[in-house]
Amino acid sequence: RLATMPDDLGFDQAAALPVAAGTALQAVVDEAHLGAGRRILITGAAGGVGHFAVQIAKNRGCRVITTASAGNLPMLQDLGADKIIDYNTVKFEEVVKDVDAVRDTGGGDTQKRSFGVLKKGGILVSIVGLAGFGYVVNDLADLDEDRRAGRPRAVAAQTTRARVLLLLALLALGLLPWALLRTSGLVLALLAAEIGL
Repeated sequence: RLATMPDDLGFDQAAALPVAAGTALQAVVDEAHLGAGRRILITGAAGGVGHFAVQIAKNRGCRVITTASAGNLPMLQDLGADKIIDYNTVKFEEVVKDVDAVRDTGGGDTQKRSFGVLKKGGILVSIVGLAGFGYVVNDLADLDEDRRAGRPRAVAAQTTRARVLLLLALLALGLLPWALLRTSGLVLALLAAEIGL
C-alpha cells in the first residue's frame, strides 16, 4: 500500500495524485470508457480533477471540449484541449452538441444543462452527485445498461493501488505532466486504501 516518493517532490503534491488524478482516471476511463475518436465535455477543466481529466482524455485520443474562466485558457491550451469555452461569456450548450460524455464537477445548473449536449446513449459522469435524480448507480456492472438508457452516473473517488500505479506509469512516460504544479518526472504517492491517501 506504499509507494516511494521522489526526493524532489513535496508531500502535498504526492498526496494530490491519488485523489485528483485518480478521480479523473476513474471518470474518463473506468466510468465513461472513452477512447480514440470519442468526444468529451469537461466542465471546470482548470481545476484539480479537471486538468488531469483533460490530459487523460487527450492521451486516449479523445476530442476534448472544456469550460473554464478566461484566465485559465492558456493552461488548457498547453494541455491540448481541442475547444475551450469561457463559461463567463458563452453558454456551452449553445456551442456544444452530441458529445459521448460529460465529466461534471459543479453539479446544479451546469449539470442540468449538460444533459442537453449528450448524444443519445451518452453518459454524464459527476463527481459531486446527481441533482434531481432519485437514484445513483454504483454498480459498475450496470454501466452498459446506463449508457444505453442515457442515464447519469455519479462517481465517488475510489483510490486503488492499480489506479495509482497506472497514473505513475503515465507520469513516468511523460504522458501526464503535473501541469498545475509544473513538476516533471515520476510522482509517487503514499497510499492507504482505507482512506484514499
